[in-house]
Order: sequence, then C-alpha cells, then structure tokens
Amino acid sequence: MTYISSRKSLLAIIAVLAVSVGLVMIGSGSAQANGNGRAIAVTGIGTVGGEQAIVHVVTIVNPGQSDHAAGVAALKSQGARALTKAEFSVLSNKWDQATPTSAVKVAMNYDGANEPSTADSIQGEIEAAMGTWNAVGSNFSFDPALGSSGLACPSLVKECKGKQFFDQQNDIAWVNLRESSTLAVTWSGTQSDEADMAFNTDHSWSTDGTAAYDIQTVALHELGHVAGIGHSTEAGAIMLPTYSTIQHSLDDDDIAALLYLYDEGAPYDDGSGGGGDPDDPAGPDAIFLGLEGIVDGVDYSNTGRRGRDLLITVTITDGAVGVEGVDVAIAVDDASGAAYGTGTGVTNGSGQVSWKIRNGSNKAWSTTVTSATLGSLTCNECAGSFSYKP
Repeated sequence: MTYISSRKSLLAIIAVLAVSVGLVMIGSGSAQANGNGRAIAVTGIGTVGGEQAIVHVVTIVNPGQSDHAAGVAALKSQGARALTKAEFSVLSNKWDQATPTSAVKVAMNYDGANEPSTADSIQGEIEAAMGTWNAVGSNFSFDPALGSSGLACPSLVKECKGKQFFDQQNDIAWVNLRESSTLAVTWSGTQSDEADMAFNTDHSWSTDGTAAYDIQTVALHELGHVAGIGHSTEAGAIMLPTYSTIQHSLDDDDIAALLYLYDEGAPYDDGSGGGGDPDDPAGPDAIFLGLEGIVDGVDYSNTGRRGRDLLITVTITDGAVGVEGVDVAIAVDDASGAAYGTGTGVTNGSGQVSWKIRNGSNKAWSTTVTSATLGSLTCNECAGSFSYKP
C-alpha cells in the first residue's frame, strides 16, 4: 500500500477489460494439455531493426488465469505489444508480387536439432502442412521441401542469441522459448519478405494425437499467418480463432483468403456476414488483445486508527478475473479543485492497488485515474474522474 502524503490520494475502479485475444485451441480432444489448460493464439506487433514486424504466439491459459493475462504474458515475453483493430487491418505480411498474377514461392528452412524425440516424422508433418496450402493452386505456394539454413536459431525469434534481425531466410526450429506457457511463435516482416517460426521444446508434441499438441495442426495454422492471412470467424476454417480438434485440412474460407491475397480473388465472407479482408476479422468472435477497459465504479473506504484515513483501491479485471501487474496512476484534487497530489502503483494478484490519505476521511476529494498500462499496452478507456465526500 502506498501513502499519499500531502501530495497523493486513493481510489477504486472496477475496469472490465475487453479481452482482445485471437483464440485457437489445439490438440485432440480439446483444450487440456497435461492439465495446464487450453491453448489460445494472440497477434501482436514488435520492431526489428527499425521495421514493424507481426508476431503470432500460441500459448497456454493456465487454470485460474484469464485469456487476457495469458496473452499479455506471451506477447511481453517476445518484446511485443498487442495490435489495435485498426493496425490489424492495415498491417500485412503479404509477400510481394511483381504483378497481380505473378507466382510467389516461399522457401522455408528447417532445423530439427532440438525436435522432440517422442514425435516421429516431424519434418514430414510440417511439409504436409505446406502441401495442404499448395494444393489450393494459388499464385502463392511454399517450396514443397524444407531446406536447411545452416542457422542454429531463426534470426527473428526473440530467444535466439543476439539482436533480432532480418537475414533473408525463412526458418523453422525448435527453441526453448522464454515464456514457459508459449507453444509456438511466428515473426513476419511488414516490409521485408521474411518469416521465422519456433516451436517450444518445453511441451509435449505428437504427430499421431497421442500427446497434447498436434504438430501439423499448429503448423497449418501458423503457415497461414506466414502467407499473410489473419484470423477468420468462419466455422471450420483452420484460421478460426477457436478450435478444439486436430485439423489437417483447409476450409473454403481459408482457400478464399489465399486467393484474395494473391490471385485477385473476390472479397470473401470471413464469417461476419458482410465479407471482409483476410487480415481484418470482424464480428463478435473477432476480439483483440488490448487494455481497452471500462470504468465501472469507484469505492472509497475508511481505514487506519479510528477510521480517520481514506483508502482508495483501484481494481482492474478481465471479466471476473483481476489483472496483475497493471501500472495505475492517479491524480487528486481537494474540495476547492486545487491539485493535491499524484500516486502510482501496480495491481496485485487480485488486480488491486491501494493508496491512503492520512486523516483524509473527513474531507472532500476528487480523484482521477490518469492511466492504466500493462507492459506496452495502454488502457485508454480506464481513465475516469470520481468524487468522494465524507
């Protein structure tokens, strides 16, 4: 708890955060993975060598953890922030074409040095996923065979040694990713034609459905992102934000997305009912990760000796779950409207942070939440003004 000496104050907000996470449930039989909870996918943006780059992360939501908290942790571990809806629709990692009808073939390299020994034919599973996209017959295709870049670690992956950089290679490897809940990550340039992918060695994978996570299903979804396709809201699409079974095939919507990007295909219905771009999901299921919250209320209370002190507690929640680690700033005015002081604090595991004004319970105060941020995410709508009168 922080005291606001004659310069600070206290407040309580219940801010319901809009969960902006693209969900993807991976693995046979559902969302459980060794008891660790379901899997979701989040999309964010980072900077590599001065260029904006898109990052897709597949991560586990542990029991008792909110989707929002899991998504924030996954992106933060990659040094990335969430995309806003506007950015998601504008930024694209579509590969350059000389003309609208030119062929684009992307060669991917594979380093199987650290691949799990319990899964057979892993390279074959990834090549099978590439072959599934190639079967569309689009101007875009993957080289059907994975090559070797000679690199121990993909250059765009945050966990690799040294600074992230574009090396003109498109690499896939097995890496011990920093965030233990992360299953896989894919980085793609927004100007440079390059994409790198890493699977986490710290999880159970299989090629036959015997382990929690199916390699070909994850690869098929992530390779769609490599091609430049965003999440869909069409039931049955491999690019659907939510799914719960092993899937080794594409839906008509996935095919339409690829043809839209590279073959001058007609705008397609992404499931929202009104058509749309493949990188601009719409509709109620297309939600974005970000601290866009709503101030729902404020609660002042008395504390200290004989209840003479005033306590203000800010509570930030994602649905019914408190969000830990949010940096909250407040400003306080006295009854005359004059600035009294400011306070900052970080929410605890329950999503709460408190301040105290000594001997302030018998005075009138006005408290404003000036900001609420989590890593690089800002809760623009969490700010609000509240008044207290004894």
